[in-house]
Amino acid sequence: MVWYFLSLLAAIATSAYFIFIKKFTDKLSLKLLAAGSFITTGLIMGVLSLSNGFPVLKPDFPIVVFTTAFLNFIANYLLYSALKKDEISVSIPMLSYAVLPTLLISFLLLGEFPSTSGFLGVFLISFGTYFIELKNVKHFLDPYKRLFSNKAVQYVLIVALLYGASSTFDKLNVLYSDSFFGGSVKWLLAGIMTSMFAIYSGDFKISEIKKHYKKFLIIGFLLALIEVSMNLSYLEAFVSYSISIKRLSILFAVLYSALVLKESNPVHRSIASLAMVAGAILIIIS
Repeated sequence: MVWYFLSLLAAIATSAYFIFIKKFTDKLSLKLLAAGSFITTGLIMGVLSLSNGFPVLKPDFPIVVFTTAFLNFIANYLLYSALKKDEISVSIPMLSYAVLPTLLISFLLLGEFPSTSGFLGVFLISFGTYFIELKNVKHFLDPYKRLFSNKAVQYVLIVALLYGASSTFDKLNVLYSDSFFGGSVKWLLAGIMTSMFAIYSGDFKISEIKKHYKKFLIIGFLLALIEVSMNLSYLEAFVSYSISIKRLSILFAVLYSALVLKESNPVHRSIASLAMVAGAILIIIS
């Protein structure tokens, strides 16, 4: 059961990660924040890897690590953009939708039909989505229309899809290297990709890096903590089990956002988030 506590630690760290990203996105360029944070994470993971020794790498390691680096580069940049645009308690709960593509693909390709608990999970996610924007309703579909026309929500739905794909590659990254080296390479590659993006757009400025290096250290530490906790958890449990516990980060983030950022409708949105997290977990274990 050690994997459970590791995934729970990752959930707590992930919710803190959301909060700090939200606070920092108004301070500097999103591209520079992402690039600095990813490279810092890679360096922290690299130090941990040195203390652990160089692993034996499987032949497919380069393909796997590049794939997960690319997926995480896109997903996290979109996540930063979403958090800059809207409140955490509106956008982050949409990460619950990460389980739905898996449900659909398993049905189409494998003929796996959802169980009763799976259908209940879909209902809870749909209910939670509706409940988040249940205010000043003139038409039954108004809450859905408001949410899905929201740019931040659209970004997070894409992030959910990318996270759904990257979690499998993250486990392969661990199995093909170890819990530290693979993560170090992944985040350094993601950082290089984001840095090239920042250089191209003119956002990569040394003066800004020196000014905001403490922010990179905070985000880098949290991402490294999440990475190590989840990588160790993957070695003891199915990806689906580890991810289901990590999904509690959605609820923690909504609660934190109410306490730290004083976001609106905290009770209302906490109930909606709880329903969506419960739905995601029911689908995963169905």
